[in-house]
Formats: sequence, structure tokens, C-alpha cells
Amino acid sequence: MRVADWFVRKGYTVRIPAMRIAPSHDEWEDFADDGDLMVERRIEVKHRDVDFTDAGTFPFPDVIVCAKHAWDRADPKPYAIVSLNRAMTHAAIIKGASAAYWRVQTLEDKRYCEKQDFLICPMRYVTFVTLTP
Repeated sequence: MRVADWFVRKGYTVRIPAMRIAPSHDEWEDFADDGDLMVERRIEVKHRDVDFTDAGTFPFPDVIVCAKHAWDRADPKPYAIVSLNRAMTHAAIIKGASAAYWRVQTLEDKRYCEKQDFLICPMRYVTFVTLTP
């Protein structure tokens, strides 16, 4: 909702589709959605358990975009991925147009305790913003 509010304050019309959460990793496909926000273009929103305010305080050299399978099946492809910090006061924005520069990395998905492929974006393609008014 904070990201939606930020876009509304910037003059965009926002639609928030219904949200459903998979009870387990095995059921993810039945609960896959078509995006978290519709802002004239598709935007994916991720809430990370990480503290940061900008590139200098981000605790990793690169930013996780999303699970590879989520990007591969997305239609339309997201215009941007917005990763919120733990406090939801700041965000890292990755534009879909930078996808040619991403790499695949296998990581543990802490939600389901399973490894899967994630897309990783180099920091130089990430923009950091403040969401608080």
C-alpha cells in the first residue's frame, strides 16, 4: 500500500489486484498472480527483510530481482520491480529494461526452505528512492 500511495502522489492511477498467498511452495503455481500493482504499467513489489536507505547502505553488492520462473512466466513483463526495505521507508527500483544485464543465481528461498534460481541485478542498474512523505 505504501508503494501504491507513492505512485498516486506522483500522479499515477493505481489498481491493486486481489492478493492470494500460497500455503506451500508446492502450490505456488495455483496462487501465481499477474502483478502486485497496476500503474499504467506492471510493477512487482517485494518487501525485503533488509535494512537500507540507499546503495551505500544496501548490505549486498547486487539486488535480487525475483525468482527466475516468476519473470519467465510474467506476461506482460514488469516495467519495474520495487524492493522495499524492512521499514518500508525506502525502496530499490529495478527497471525491467535492464533485464539483459541480470544473471541467474541459485539461492535458498527462506519462505519454503528450498533452493531455486533467482535473477540478480548489478547495483549500477538499481535506483534508490525514499517513500516516506
